[in-house]
Amino acid sequence: MSDDLLKVALAGTSRTGGQLPAASLPVDSLVAAEGCSSERQMLLRAGARAIYRQVGLLPRAGVASPVAALVDPLSACPPGAVGLLAALLSGNQSELLPEALERLRLAGWRLPHTLLAMALEAGTRKSDLRPALLAVIGERGRWLAGQQQPWRWALVRPFAQEIVATRDNPATMDATEHYPEYNEQMYGAKNFFYAHINEDDPLVT
Repeated sequence: MSDDLLKVALAGTSRTGGQLPAASLPVDSLVAAEGCSSERQMLLRAGARAIYRQVGLLPRAGVASPVAALVDPLSACPPGAVGLLAALLSGNQSELLPEALERLRLAGWRLPHTLLAMALEAGTRKSDLRPALLAVIGERGRWLAGQQQPWRWALVRPFAQEIVATRDNPATMDATEHYPEYNEQMYGAKNFFYAHINEDDPLVT
């Protein structure tokens, strides 16, 4: 916002008699032509300046591009299921979401890329959905989770299909033996991991 426009905004248009600073950008003339109130003109002009600043920013030099996501081995679910999944992820009849995600996993499908942000937000809100979501967000979902701190729970990979869910000796087995990509330094991921491998064994604390 220009200094003159900022002064009017701070003082209030009523104290300036509704007068605004002279147009300094082409969009200012378009705003004036709308014939709206001086208050609305001031807000529109301020908004236009904010957009001008954003589009005029130059990228910082020396910033490395993020590593691309791995190729997803699974195919996205059929288009006919996308609308239903979107509704469930947004909270409509959410009690059906776990079953829908499990059916998706059993069919060997993943969520389409357009639903990944919704899925990660759903898992952030409700931790009990995370195991089911981890199985269907695919490689792009895990990549996307690395771009937002609240979504980093999804960096944990689900158990490989060949690993049996129950353990031979859960009280003594090494987590990394059955979970090679497990990262001890990820505190939240560690808690999530142990909660699931030990949830059915009262001997393990």
